Amino acid sequence: MTGLLQALTFTTPVALGALLLLPVIWWLLRFTPPRPQVVRFAPFRLLLDLVNREEQPDRTPWWLMLLRLAIAALVILGVSRPFYAPGHVALLRNDPVLLIVDDSWAAAAIWDKRQSIIAEIIDSARKLDITVTLATSVPELRPSGLDPASAETVAQQAAALVPKALDPDRPALLARLNTAFKDATALRIVWLTDGLDDGTVQDFAAGLTRLANGQASVEAVV
Repeated sequence: MTGLLQALTFTTPVALGALLLLPVIWWLLRFTPPRPQVVRFAPFRLLLDLVNREEQPDRTPWWLMLLRLAIAALVILGVSRPFYAPGHVALLRNDPVLLIVDDSWAAAAIWDKRQSIIAEIIDSARKLDITVTLATSVPELRPSGLDPASAETVAQQAAALVPKALDPDRPALLARLNTAFKDATALRIVWLTDGLDDGTVQDFAAGLTRLANGQASVEAVV
């Protein structure tokens, strides 16, 4: 349970302040009577009920109040845009790592979270003393090399990454990867996708699976 809470972050944490309004919502629901019932007009019954007595006003049932509070809390949590990024991308093997990042405009909304995942992968590679190759899918005028490098070097490259106002060119990247890793026998591929399918996602994923003669392990993280 502790690990789950540590892995849960919020893109709009300011919205969580609205949870402080739940006691106010509870107060309003508690003192707001339910909708009055509609009954037929009966004059004789009115005469029989002409007895002075004190009555307690109707209250909202506790289960209905609890349900409404739960719905309000879920709405607030939804507005805060929770983001679950557990440590499932941590490296557990000594295979070289190919880290592919979609640095397109669609990834800009949660770019800080992507940087956290990238840092987690690089930190694991540093501890295991394995090489990392960083590749981005948005085309560049001068594409960077696809040579494996140490975790410290890749960390500097990753820190300089920023999302670009362009669409990814995954077929072109796949062609470069096939050339660079045609002789690879052991490889772990982690693809940080932007979550959008421009019609090339399935072919790109299949191409990554075929890298290193199908011996590569491919993980896609949205």
